[in-house]
Amino acid sequence: MTFKVIVPEKIDTREVLDFLANVYGPTYDKAYRIFSSVFLGEPSFKPDNFILARETNGQLVGVMRIVEREIWVAGAKLTSGGISSVAVHPDWRRQGVCSAMMKRSVQEMSRRGMDISVLHGRKVLDGFYTRFGYRGIGRYIDLRFIDLTESPVLLKTEKYKPGHKKLCYRMYKKNYHSLPGSFNRSPAIWNWLLKRIESGVFPAVITIVKSGKIPAGYIVVKDQKLIEIAVPAKFYPAVISWFKHRNLESVSLHPGHPFFDYCRRHYSTIFQERRPLNGGYMMRAIKKNPRLEDICFHTSVLDEV
Repeated sequence: MTFKVIVPEKIDTREVLDFLANVYGPTYDKAYRIFSSVFLGEPSFKPDNFILARETNGQLVGVMRIVEREIWVAGAKLTSGGISSVAVHPDWRRQGVCSAMMKRSVQEMSRRGMDISVLHGRKVLDGFYTRFGYRGIGRYIDLRFIDLTESPVLLKTEKYKPGHKKLCYRMYKKNYHSLPGSFNRSPAIWNWLLKRIESGVFPAVITIVKSGKIPAGYIVVKDQKLIEIAVPAKFYPAVISWFKHRNLESVSLHPGHPFFDYCRRHYSTIFQERRPLNGGYMMRAIKKNPRLEDICFHTSVLDEV
């Protein structure tokens, strides 16, 4: 049997979800639910963002998806095609299916005039995507505290509610758009991200920080890690006390984030990182762009789809 790589005119969503759930696992139902949350409502979910590989008899043997995003780099907003949902049927691995889909995805992104392509390679795949022109551009970072002391200032908080969407949108833009590699989250992307969290599919908790009775910013925690924070700097000491009181384990943020810098300067910390020379956060330039020569960035965990 041979296979053919195509960009479909329409998508049988159930077929693709079923394929991905069977390939990824570890349980079909859990994987199906997770991929459903990734696809449904995601702003760039459309047929021409899928790369499919099929046997000559039409059987699906490979899936890949292009996730359309905008990324801030050196003050410029670049168009990006994220590579996501990469899967090949076990019987078709090491037969060139993934390579053919990767090649077709780059052709599609080039045809559309995208600036860059990015992906988040799992550690087990270190060295795999370099063959397709991708290179490591960032770091996975955990900052752990030693003998953390509490501030006498208490942090006023409340649970996230749907009415806080505009606050999250505004504060993310204020805190993250100056950081190289941050995504430009439109209201539609925010709605999709928040829906995943609210449904429990993405196991994160959003806490709203208040100034008196007025919501002033937000904090996101996942797996005992602080993974995103967008609050005024005056709240940082109180955030540290809040962090300790909840027995959180580490901070995992963009290394250029001012809260990350605050923690390094004011507390004894252990800095753990994984430098992805051949994996992790990776990028390939689609267009020639001098801004991309020495790029190194770190995105938020929320944006890894």
